[in-house]
Amino acid sequence: MVTAVAYNAASQFGKPSGARVGRVLVDCTILAVTSESIDGVCSGIIHVPDGYLTFGGNGAFTSKAKAKHWSISGGVGPYANDRGEIASAHESFVVTLAS
Repeated sequence: MVTAVAYNAASQFGKPSGARVGRVLVDCTILAVTSESIDGVCSGIIHVPDGYLTFGGNGAFTSKAKAKHWSISGGVGPYANDRGEIASAHESFVVTLAS
């Protein structure tokens, strides 16, 4: 399990771009290991103001992967129908909600 901080990619959640907006919990299962990469599936939850979002996708567990991207699959509270993307690099996460 990985715990990290979430930041805004744009002005949203009532905060400006680049502002800290919450915390992230990620759990990953490794499915395959080769000489080139380690592959797996991750799912997580990001706690943001007034609710949370769920996300999932490929783990991309290689040092060659400069950023990892996951799809936002839903949420609770005002984020129940939101979709978008979460990207991470260097243990920080950036949230971009689709309009």
